Amino acid sequence: MRRRARWPDRDSARQSYAQKPFFAGWAPGVLEDYLEDGLAATEDGVGLACDPAWEAANFAAQANDLWGALARTRASVSVLAARHGTSTLRGGAAARFRRSGATVEEVAGVSHLIPFEAPARAAKFLAAASL
Repeated sequence: MRRRARWPDRDSARQSYAQKPFFAGWAPGVLEDYLEDGLAATEDGVGLACDPAWEAANFAAQANDLWGALARTRASVSVLAARHGTSTLRGGAAARFRRSGATVEEVAGVSHLIPFEAPARAAKFLAAASL
């Protein structure tokens, strides 16, 4: 809800994002790609294409039953996750995924934003998982 939503131009938005620690680990070019579709022209510059209130409402309304869905699936499941605890693997989640038959690949030095931080690694995982 508190995200900044407007800038005078795209370069100002990119500079604003680039100085935040959250984006420091992103691979070169990914922030630019993210902002390409993440910003939209406004009357006085650019703004987020997804209003912060809408984004916050989506997160607040999330009530998925991940473990129930995992138990019901007949498809193979593969999980790519940061090695340290993040929003993907908390507590005993890795063991629980494995007990359900899922394969879990844990990657060091990244967060739950692996596709932004290590896009080649994420692409390799997706290619192998789709075989």
